[in-house]
Amino acid sequence: MLSRVEADERALRLRRPLQGVRQVELRQLINVHTGGRLLPNLVLFYHPRTSQDLLDLDAVESLTLPAVEDQAMLLETLQAAIRHYQPS
Repeated sequence: MLSRVEADERALRLRRPLQGVRQVELRQLINVHTGGRLLPNLVLFYHPRTSQDLLDLDAVESLTLPAVEDQAMLLETLQAAIRHYQPS
């Protein structure tokens, strides 16, 4: 079974076999960029949640997504979410 990336208007979820689900809400995103040499992928940088379910603005975590179909469209969607939630 392969990893799956799911996205909707609120969050992105990475489902990995035997590792469960990691979810990042779009409002948590700080940055996204492409990485990888052989297989290009996306790397997300985001603020994690605290035990009180608040965003920890002093901490940054990353999540590397596997290569997906329509990766350019996913990148554009995530960049638009960052602009929406973190206006300059």
